[in-house]
Amino acid sequence: MSKLLQAEEDDIPDDIMETARQILEIADKEASDMTFPAPQKPEAGQSGAGLLAKVETETGRLRSAMQGIIQSERMNRPVYKDSGRRLDSRRLHRLFSNDARVFQRKAHQESPNTAIHLLLDRSPSTAKAIAPGVKLFDIAAEATLALSLSLEGVPGVNPGITAFPGHNGSPSHVIEILGHGQRVRPNVGNFAVPVSVYGSTPMTEAIWFCASGLMACKEPRKVLVVLTDGEPDDAIGTLDILKRCRASGIEDIGIGIGVDVKHLFTTALLINDVRELRAKLFQISKELLLAA
Repeated sequence: MSKLLQAEEDDIPDDIMETARQILEIADKEASDMTFPAPQKPEAGQSGAGLLAKVETETGRLRSAMQGIIQSERMNRPVYKDSGRRLDSRRLHRLFSNDARVFQRKAHQESPNTAIHLLLDRSPSTAKAIAPGVKLFDIAAEATLALSLSLEGVPGVNPGITAFPGHNGSPSHVIEILGHGQRVRPNVGNFAVPVSVYGSTPMTEAIWFCASGLMACKEPRKVLVVLTDGEPDDAIGTLDILKRCRASGIEDIGIGIGVDVKHLFTTALLINDVRELRAKLFQISKELLLAA
């Protein structure tokens, strides 16, 4: 308490919302038009035991595939040095320009350190039934649970999951399903979050929340994956916040379920059959693990 009372302004870390605003270079006048969402936990009393049992078999297959990716260490592109044992005759002409890097070496590269955040749309439209008793959002939650269980055992991969909007459809809140650094099984009940019966698609605020979480991660590569079945409430605001994310080093991937989202995201996938979702998510994670 004594140290706290004697602390100067520079000794106290910035508020996370202020830090996020500064990192994403959001001006004061712009920030006032948009509320940084507060995280909420799923409503009490929900159980994820049934959901976990449902995806357990698939998780085992995904985990085996992930481990295979990690164990198959690959060779990086050739690295050229000014000394060595393997001379690349195709680069000898560089000696005339005083560039002695004509010796070729190959370096082993492990999978990159990556923080990946999945943002799930739980707006009322995701309550659409795709089978008796099965909603679109249920499939998305199952797929992300299976994927996150598989990813958390992979060294260097730090998953996080958020759903939006918050309770009562509020754009000023999001549902924090899994925070970065948290284990999946102790939080499996969070995946049983129901679809919102209020609100629409406040994607701009939700992306801002996810971006602040990614910027706080130590992993050098940061990727945001947004799953949605509709258009954002504020398309211009969403484009703007995504532009700021890219400028801050955050890659973005959009998965449109029955809707084309290529006008929003750098990488956009269109899924017309929700049964494709698991395969698409796995393909994305595989590419992230193998990316240079």
